[in-house]
Amino acid sequence: MNGTQPHFIDRDDELKRIEEHVTAWNTLCILIVDGPGGIGKTRLLEETYRRRQDYTDVLKGRLRTTRVINLDDITFQTPMNLGYRIANEVGTSRFRDYLDDADQLVLMESKGLLTAEGYEREFREGDHLFLRACHEVAQEERILLILDTLEAVLSLPIAQYLAKMAANLKNAFVLLAGREGEQAQRLIAQALDGAQRQDAILDYLQLEAFTPSAAKDYLSQTAIGDYLDTHAHLRDNLLLLTENRPLLLGLAAEWLRQDVPLPELTERAPDELRALPSGEMECLRKQFEKALVSNIRGLREEIADLILYMAHFNMRFDAELLSAITGLSADEGKQKIKSLGLLFFVKQKPDGILVLHDEMQRLVDEQVWPEVDPFGTRRKQLSQESIDHYHQRIAWLDKAARELEIALQVAEVHQDIAGAAETRREYLELKRLRWTLTRELLHYALDADLIKGCELFMSEFDAATAQYQFMLRTGFVQEVASYESNLSDLQKYEVGIRIAKYHLDEGEYVQAKARLVKMQEHPLIPAQRADVLLQLGNAEVRLGNIEQAISIFREGVEVCQAHNLKKELTQAENALGWGYRHTGDWDEAASHYRKALKLALKLQARQQEGLLLNNLAFVYATQDKRDESMQLSDQALRVWATTESKRGLGAAYSTRGTILYKFGQFDEALKYFAEALAFFESQNDIDWLSTVYSWRGVTLWAIGRLEEAHEDQEKALKIGLKRDAAMVLNRMARIYRSLGQNAEARQFFNQSYQAALETRDSLYEAATLSDLACMEVEEHNFSTLDDFLEKLDSHLRRQKSPHVLPLGRLYRHMGALALGLGRVEEAISYYKRGFELVAERGGYGTVTLLTELGDSETTLVKLATPEFIRQLAEALGQHWETTGLEISDPEALPVFARWEQWPEQEAGQ
Repeated sequence: MNGTQPHFIDRDDELKRIEEHVTAWNTLCILIVDGPGGIGKTRLLEETYRRRQDYTDVLKGRLRTTRVINLDDITFQTPMNLGYRIANEVGTSRFRDYLDDADQLVLMESKGLLTAEGYEREFREGDHLFLRACHEVAQEERILLILDTLEAVLSLPIAQYLAKMAANLKNAFVLLAGREGEQAQRLIAQALDGAQRQDAILDYLQLEAFTPSAAKDYLSQTAIGDYLDTHAHLRDNLLLLTENRPLLLGLAAEWLRQDVPLPELTERAPDELRALPSGEMECLRKQFEKALVSNIRGLREEIADLILYMAHFNMRFDAELLSAITGLSADEGKQKIKSLGLLFFVKQKPDGILVLHDEMQRLVDEQVWPEVDPFGTRRKQLSQESIDHYHQRIAWLDKAARELEIALQVAEVHQDIAGAAETRREYLELKRLRWTLTRELLHYALDADLIKGCELFMSEFDAATAQYQFMLRTGFVQEVASYESNLSDLQKYEVGIRIAKYHLDEGEYVQAKARLVKMQEHPLIPAQRADVLLQLGNAEVRLGNIEQAISIFREGVEVCQAHNLKKELTQAENALGWGYRHTGDWDEAASHYRKALKLALKLQARQQEGLLLNNLAFVYATQDKRDESMQLSDQALRVWATTESKRGLGAAYSTRGTILYKFGQFDEALKYFAEALAFFESQNDIDWLSTVYSWRGVTLWAIGRLEEAHEDQEKALKIGLKRDAAMVLNRMARIYRSLGQNAEARQFFNQSYQAALETRDSLYEAATLSDLACMEVEEHNFSTLDDFLEKLDSHLRRQKSPHVLPLGRLYRHMGALALGLGRVEEAISYYKRGFELVAERGGYGTVTLLTELGDSETTLVKLATPEFIRQLAEALGQHWETTGLEISDPEALPVFARWEQWPEQEAGQ
């Protein structure tokens, strides 16, 4: 095969549309090119890149473009790598801050280079830095991004990253191609809506096969063009059998050039083909397609084998790998790669890597390899031969990385800033490449030796988890998933429990639960059973099934106690405390947390110790034990700072923020939430992001930064965790109330109340009832009192440990409703109970006993007579004296004294 590819033809209309978008200065245009494999999408993108100078001329030199980026390359299936590639191609100097930030993150992922406290740049700023650099470029030059094979990433987190990035660009044209164009269109449209980019142009192009005329022109440019001109019946048959698809036309032309027999093409006249029934014609087309691809075997054995090898090693086929599996010398391997690169169905990637065109890849895998290697023996052997090669490359990378670490330390000691920067970049490139090679190694290791492949999966999955590289785990899970049915019982557990935890971390709780329930059907030793119960309980909590989760956690505790599983018992007691925490039974939660902490301390389990100190700090804060809470939080932060768990440290920062919010230290709380988000946003850790966004949002609300508060609650709302729904909806409603948009606030409060009932969220059931009662008081809807009484009674019957603060607020609002109805004695009773519960609970955030008294005074001025205010003050004073509240909460006494002297002229109507 000489590899001469026909000139690019026919797509004039498509190229005109692309040119219009590319040259539309100061607009954001996104074009999705959709079409089946082999239709010419990649060639259209390559032609777009080839014509870049034409577009640059129209824009008077003001254009920056990437080459065609293939998203089926696993290297680009993590945001950092894709952003890094785009930044380097669009303009390194403009993106220096972003590149430095990305480098810093990889350094943090590397053991020993930096501690958690040395984390200088928050990853969430990386996106801001990237977009800021893009915006700087866009002020002077238009940006053209070209991305191919979009379908390869639509189900991966990188697709969300890509859509969000594209939606926020300025003065840019993003050209995307793939087979699932409609799905991609929906994804981009959602991102544009989220970014409020009504100014953006989202275009869609369904790429069709050649017209018969264009197909003839295409064939006329091949080496057999003249021959086909004189054998029109062959050309017509060829058009009919290929349906004018460029890839198949090119293959057929090549086989005709080499005199390879194609009986489907020669046995019938064109009129006979046209007369065939549609079903028979379709079968003949499939047969012809298979023949075209299978004829690869008719090439010289050497070339045929190389194409088969390329199809098998579809992630990376380069000279080094070729030499490793064939025994060729390095120079011979490079020469073979060079010749293969001339084939029209081969794509060339950077660094001398080749891959087959994706449609050709599919056809060879489906049509050729099964005939050549029906039992997979030869492919398994190839995989085995590649493993040593991969291990050697990874070992070389590890050795080189260690040497660079030493060189980096030396450069820093000598304050060689330029040398350190260059060494750091080289080191980081090695780290990125290592993760990519590890994923490729896993792919072939699983094929060659399932037992060793599973061991590799477990070690690399655990390493990615420990280094908080959650996004990398997606590839590992994808690789191992297709082998699960062939695993032994032990392997099924070890692989299955990791995939279940992966689903939990990804927010895929239904999938996690289904997998864990299924795992219980298999034989499990006690430690395995305990772990499955623990994760199943976690899934139930996240699905809002709190009572079911507690029952499962209790079963886990019993299993651990029966079999003296101390490590697992620590985790089970912690989980049980977590379950009770969701019910508002703080004493029970604290009891289980303390049991777990004592076990962790005996076992010297540092991460469990840090987790439990953190949990206890939160509970003690909720119980208004400020000193104990802060000291526990300090201890937790110190423990996590000595470990490599970024997630643990992020959780400790988040908890510290909530504690500070509880005690009204809002500015300090915001600092800790920012620290937490630096970790969680870097890995799109939605389980924690939902919580931190909502808590930061309520903190911003407390200090009057309502727009920012709304943005954070909106982010939490979009994540959509059922577990957090009632909390987020309630806080969103409070923001709307503060904005004076009561209709929207009522809508969100009602949604919050229904979500609380559905998820058994007793805290926000009570809190939302209180907020709704407050709105009814403000709008003088006093007749709703009996409805609140009914809902309160139902709530109290279901709750073992009611949440006293929201109930206290509810009671005092009910007092106002009763007052509005003229039910004076009932109103006084509710006020007494309400203020007693608020005093019992202590302050929380913006709510204290004095703020509640102050808000009530505002209501009393509007609703009550002076006589009632004085009567209420006397009743409250007596209640404070008889219950001992005047000892624990004497701050209320001056308020009562002032109310007792309430003057006639200050009374309301």
